[in-house]
Amino acid sequence: MTYWCNNCKIPIHSSSCPLCKTISKQVVGNQISPVFYHERKLLSLILQNNITESSVWSIGGAYYMVDGERMYIPYTQFLKEKKYKSMFDSFYEKDEMKTEFSGMDKLLKANTDYIQERVFEAEQYIKQTYESHSSQCVPVVSFSGGKDSTVISSLVQNALQRKDILHFMADTTLEFPFTYKYCNDVFKETNPFTPLLVSTPASDFFTICEELGPPSRRERWCCSIFKTGNLNNLIQNLPEGMGSLTFTGIRRNESTARKNYPRTRIQSKISRQIVAMPIIEWTELDVWLYILANRLNFNDAYKLGYRRVGCWCCPNNSRWSDLLTAIYLPEHYKKWRGVLHSFAIKTKKDDIEDYIENGRWRSRFGSSGLVGRNTEIKDVECFSTEMARNIISNISIQDDFLELIKPFGRLVVENIGDIYKVEIYEKNRLTGIIEFKYGSKIIKVTVGKGNDYLTFLKRIKCQLRKYQYCIQCGACSALCSQSAINIKIGAYQIDSDKCIHCKECIAHYYNGCITTEVLSDRKGEAVHEL
Repeated sequence: MTYWCNNCKIPIHSSSCPLCKTISKQVVGNQISPVFYHERKLLSLILQNNITESSVWSIGGAYYMVDGERMYIPYTQFLKEKKYKSMFDSFYEKDEMKTEFSGMDKLLKANTDYIQERVFEAEQYIKQTYESHSSQCVPVVSFSGGKDSTVISSLVQNALQRKDILHFMADTTLEFPFTYKYCNDVFKETNPFTPLLVSTPASDFFTICEELGPPSRRERWCCSIFKTGNLNNLIQNLPEGMGSLTFTGIRRNESTARKNYPRTRIQSKISRQIVAMPIIEWTELDVWLYILANRLNFNDAYKLGYRRVGCWCCPNNSRWSDLLTAIYLPEHYKKWRGVLHSFAIKTKKDDIEDYIENGRWRSRFGSSGLVGRNTEIKDVECFSTEMARNIISNISIQDDFLELIKPFGRLVVENIGDIYKVEIYEKNRLTGIIEFKYGSKIIKVTVGKGNDYLTFLKRIKCQLRKYQYCIQCGACSALCSQSAINIKIGAYQIDSDKCIHCKECIAHYYNGCITTEVLSDRKGEAVHEL
């Protein structure tokens, strides 16, 4: 719990100020963070009142503590009225990135004992966790260039007394320019012996936007394609037989979804990875206390006023972030507005300006005007064979369809001319037979004795949807814990030697494919194939 000392004008972690002994009952929440010079300058313009030398703290949303007084700042109206235009040249380049603020020395002095206890506990956890898993795991820092991963990097290096800890970064290609500058220049300069390995996705974000529409808070297809797969690729390149003990900066008070996260996660989305979260109980203020007390360099985006540093076009970004991007990254802002405008026209939105400017695109769900892709796949009874059905495809079946059958088990393929017969074995037991003629639209599926008839049939349909709608986005390869799926130009390939037949790539997405999940026009109504 965070309190506010009205006498010292600083946030503290107890109801009694360690400096002046004043008793405070005012609670300011766990999202309080310092406001640096550039943000104070912008707030002064919005308020038409100079607060650049005042004590200013962000306490969440549009609310601030200004010289000890809670204040609402109407920045949304400032953004709507486009008062930010032509501010960049005079507002950014001519001022150096100042990090000092009123009351900084008092803040650190008042909270010294508190943050030292936090640091000691976190470093002990790091040491103990590493000792428990060092025989089978390589220590790794998941690094994004944000403040939390900056803190984790410092904590892990100090706790383990090593500067050569691997740092893995999943570059979505949509990071802020400030983030690239921080990672490529500032971090590497101050950590010359620390390897920072970066992975980038094969897919192009804006090309996929044309297919699936822009991501929203309810349709975050971007994370699967551009984050998880990247990290998976890096981890799979570790020495054979060794996993990754990945230290991350995840904190519980960042979102409701993270409140129940365990501090150490043995089973994660990525195979060969144990996830450790040393600062999971830390607040926003704790992170800043550590950065300021240790005089760590940090991403310039925070100095400008951004609260979070991720993708510059993320649907979870706030309206405040939109305003900052409009000011400091006008070309990025214009480009994203162009993407949203094109989507609004394509999907025939009634009020395009309202859809974009008021952020209604952030909450879109399902196909939202695009052509739906949860098309029902028909099947009919096959009278010639018991426990068999003929599945009707929308496109001609070729031999590349066999790649999508590999996750079911070991395949024995018999090919006579244009006729393919594929026996599927799982643990040496025949689970099913697939038969088709090259170029036809009919697949005969025979389910092995003792198998779940409906489940097997539905899973074949899932793979057929994937075959019909695949856009080589990479979502399936991001899911694969064994890195068995490779997406090459025009081809979906599965390495039989790596595949363990877990069927996660079949069952994870709604009706089998991320495109049918995102572009479903009847979510909650259509049958969810397994």
